Amino acid sequence: MSDRKKQVIDSALQLFIEKGIEQTSLQDIITRAGISKGTFYNYFASKNECVLVILERARYEASLQRQEMLAGKDPADIELLIQQISVLLNINHQQNLIAVYNSILHSGDKELKKMISLHRLHEHEWLAERFTDVFGEAVRPYSYEAAVLFYGMMQHISITWRMTHDAALDPIKAARTIILYIKEIIPVMVRENTALLDLEAMEMLKNKIEIHRVPKGDILHLLGRLRQDISTKQTPKNMLDLADVLFEELSADDIRIAVVESLLRPFYKAFEDTPFANEAREIAAKTSQYLKSKTKQTK
Repeated sequence: MSDRKKQVIDSALQLFIEKGIEQTSLQDIITRAGISKGTFYNYFASKNECVLVILERARYEASLQRQEMLAGKDPADIELLIQQISVLLNINHQQNLIAVYNSILHSGDKELKKMISLHRLHEHEWLAERFTDVFGEAVRPYSYEAAVLFYGMMQHISITWRMTHDAALDPIKAARTIILYIKEIIPVMVRENTALLDLEAMEMLKNKIEIHRVPKGDILHLLGRLRQDISTKQTPKNMLDLADVLFEELSADDIRIAVVESLLRPFYKAFEDTPFANEAREIAAKTSQYLKSKTKQTK
């Protein structure tokens, strides 16, 4: 993501927080960002696509941070899971995305509401997989329902907390407490074989998520553009080398997932404090999402 595109996204986000999405016009965004209408359409096909990019940016950033936290650690460590859960909660709080979500939920825009639903599906899917890591393979048939229960509790406790407290709810404290509840509920689900979301419902949800996976072609396009930008500037050789290796690995018919995973951190770290930092981090985050879908296909 270029600095200019980030400027447009940040300007749009502030307007969505201040005025709400429906009340923010395209002209408002253009004026706040100091760009032309043509420049806006170079980046986004519509205002709704701009909203989607804002939400995806948070999800991709959370995915990248969570993967970093998991590297070399025991996936069954429940404290690690609590820390991972808090990542997206912290990002939403820091960027004030709760206001954006609320604006969408109170709008009449069906397209935006579908976006929110899809983001929930992705988050539930991630947590369901992590519950299986932590609590064992026996909980897999119940893991998605447990994830829904977790976020349902989190949402309603957070709403009630905001009504009764001046300070924000500590996300780690909230996650740790609700995980304790889920830890007690899951054995009951397994023992009693109780799951309202049956396998047919689970397959339907997975199919909806699969349709919206990050295409490999999109990542290669971003990488190709980054390589071109680097080659025209005086940049350290390791930047181009890392971009070249990552492009080569992702271009292969049989992607070596472990190799690509090992490249992601040094790749985006090499671009920190450079004009290409946003682009490199976006590429790394989308690649991380893509690898997750590839890993599930091989299971």
